[in-house]
Amino acid sequence: MNRKPLIAVALLMAAGCGPGHDFVRPAVKLPDAYHAQVASETAGGADLAQWWTIFHEPVMERLIADGLAANLDVRIAGERLREARFQYRTVAGKLGPQVNAVGSAARAHTSANNTSANNTHASGGAGSTSNLFTAGFDATWEIDVFGGVRRAMEAGTAEIEAAQAEIHGAQVSVAAEVAAAYLDWRHAQRRQAVLLQLIGTEVEVVAIERQRATIGIGTDLAAAQATVALEQNRARLPAVALELSSARNRLALLLNDDASVIDARLAEIPLAIEPVLPAPVPAGLPSELLRRRPDVLRAERLAASAAARVGVGEADLYPRFVLTGSAGLQSVDLSDLLSHDSKYWSISPRIVWPIFSSGQIRNQVHQLEAREQQALLRYEQTVRTALSEVDDALEQIARQRERAAALRIALAASRDALTLADARYRQGLSDFTAVAQAQLDDDLLSDIATDADRLAARALVALCKALGGGWDMNDPTVIGATTKTAKRD
Repeated sequence: MNRKPLIAVALLMAAGCGPGHDFVRPAVKLPDAYHAQVASETAGGADLAQWWTIFHEPVMERLIADGLAANLDVRIAGERLREARFQYRTVAGKLGPQVNAVGSAARAHTSANNTSANNTHASGGAGSTSNLFTAGFDATWEIDVFGGVRRAMEAGTAEIEAAQAEIHGAQVSVAAEVAAAYLDWRHAQRRQAVLLQLIGTEVEVVAIERQRATIGIGTDLAAAQATVALEQNRARLPAVALELSSARNRLALLLNDDASVIDARLAEIPLAIEPVLPAPVPAGLPSELLRRRPDVLRAERLAASAAARVGVGEADLYPRFVLTGSAGLQSVDLSDLLSHDSKYWSISPRIVWPIFSSGQIRNQVHQLEAREQQALLRYEQTVRTALSEVDDALEQIARQRERAAALRIALAASRDALTLADARYRQGLSDFTAVAQAQLDDDLLSDIATDADRLAARALVALCKALGGGWDMNDPTVIGATTKTAKRD
């Protein structure tokens, strides 16, 4: 038999070493700053925990608060946390003895042909009937000499912290999704208001053109062109109504509420034709993502759990020390059960050492080591993804703001052109063709500019989400606050 594994274990025992290794967060090379930068203005005092307040939209703030409380993803993550805590308590209970209360009552009749029964003290002899009453406790205690249970507790602690991070990750997503759906609804509301105003003006123009054609100072062509412009804008209304209902339905899903209730709440929103886009929040340093992003924190804690699980697996290579015992009262007569002479007890120490299964156990340990490496790689991948998302959001903000600024200049010039064309038309200096073309150009630019503002606002939401905003790092229920990590001896 190969004695090397036994010698190695004996040396470990002598040195007082335990299974596994302590987790060390892997070093991921981070840049000093993000590649994309947002120029000049920043909301320096912005609170990432409640970043949505920078929009100054009270209805959106209330919707987000309700979503964080009622969203099903957040509640599911909360139940996962509760499950992890109970699992930890189950493992921690193994550090102490397992005690069971036992009690029994037995009645037996021996065979008359069983001559050996005559020599049995507990029996009345062959062919007799006897009773046996027992009440007491059985106990089993597996002493955690080499720390396998404590490693399991470390894993459980890390899994609780990962579950906490999952809750915070759900909160980050819900806040961002509610804000995005709200901004989409506001965009559609604005488009609808502009369209309705435009349609009202065009109805008047069609009536004027038809009257002018009737009295001979206008043409049927001008009346037809005015009618085409009117009906084109009317045809856009159903698409805008679909945008409104889609955003409303997303909000209802996120808030776990009825669409009719969301409609009533959105009805409180005053119309803002030209909403003001807030300045972007400061991105900070890439290293801050390691403690700010819930998905990064969760990936780190899962890697810590995987490292501890390796120690749990290695503990099976060590001998297990088990104490079993029982104590109580035992009597053949129920009336004597509580007497001093009915007492009994026993204690039995036992050592279990799976010497001949070490190869199989080592293969299981190698599986756990592979899982640990996977968790470490997932952690690095999560960090890289977080950095990429922040850079993408910063780039989106910069480009969308440039686009929105250029479109505002173009839209102002378009409004001037439309005003001039309309003035010449009303003075009789030109027909309606110039007005129709100027109106078409203005409609197109207005719609593009409105969408550019929406995309710029959505990019700001994406940046806040990428930075891990949406949960309070100072909250007493944050990661590591609810369960103390088991200490190694």
